[in-house]
Amino acid sequence: ANGVRPLVRLLSGTNSPPSGLIRRVTTLLPDLANDSAAVDDLTAAGGIAALTRSVGHKDPTVQLVSIKALARLLEDRRTHRPFLDNKGAEVVTQLLVRSPSKGAISSALVCLDVASTDSAAKFVVRMNGGLPPLVRFAQSPVEDTRHRALGILTNLCRKNPANRDALKASGALREIALYLHGEHPDDLTDKGIAALLQEELDHELKVEVPERTGPAPTVPSSPPKFTPKPPPGPPAPVTFARPGSELEYPKQLSEITESHERLMGALAESKADQQRMQQEVTDMRAELQDVKADRDHLREEMGKYARMMKMMEAVAQRLDLNMDEMQCVCVVC
Repeated sequence: ANGVRPLVRLLSGTNSPPSGLIRRVTTLLPDLANDSAAVDDLTAAGGIAALTRSVGHKDPTVQLVSIKALARLLEDRRTHRPFLDNKGAEVVTQLLVRSPSKGAISSALVCLDVASTDSAAKFVVRMNGGLPPLVRFAQSPVEDTRHRALGILTNLCRKNPANRDALKASGALREIALYLHGEHPDDLTDKGIAALLQEELDHELKVEVPERTGPAPTVPSSPPKFTPKPPPGPPAPVTFARPGSELEYPKQLSEITESHERLMGALAESKADQQRMQQEVTDMRAELQDVKADRDHLREEMGKYARMMKMMEAVAQRLDLNMDEMQCVCVVC
């Protein structure tokens, strides 16, 4: 336990340590899980917070080592609250959304299982886009992964109508019910899973939950040590809207494509209308300039005409005066 604090200081130092050093330190921390005093010391020193931050490291190897160490330490309930208080649900959800390596998925689900029972974390998981990957894992052929994801979804929907409504609107509950009914009907004997999917089984599929014929499926307490080979045909994908959106999610990719094409067409028409209006404004400005030029020309011509009329009036007056003078001369003669 005396060496815990120096290790934690290396992880949480102000200067970012090299990735290789983080990997070495993180590899040592899971060995402390069996030592109660060391766990207390690790928690008090901020080790859970530092380890949670390491899960979001840019180096995939650091992410893998950190999430495995975190999953091991979260077996002790004393580490749950530090994990949740340091944005553990958000960090692990973002790791799942980024499609981590197979080795990191099982450990990430262990960590998310801890977060799924916290009321605030339920909201965080949905808003960070955690529902779509969980739906995929709930249809996994790997038993441990499938049971863990189903348990997390059950916890997320318990006393949280928003999560359940999001899954129902996307069609995810129906897809999970179809998959389990066709491939793994024994999973439906679990009370939690049956409660989550009963409405879909009753109203959509008209299927009764089978009676339990054997032991209930169990959720592993630790990540599996190996990953079985997946089947050749993956389960049908579920499409979701933007993470955190409360809108109804389209069930088919074709609907998204058609909607996108309509929007792009409307956008193109709008741009064409805008260009046409701009051209009309340009033409009107040119016409206005021509009108102003014609106006100025008319004013100039009218000025010339006025001056010419004055000159003609003056000449006319002079001519009238000369005629009078000539008449007088003729009379005298």
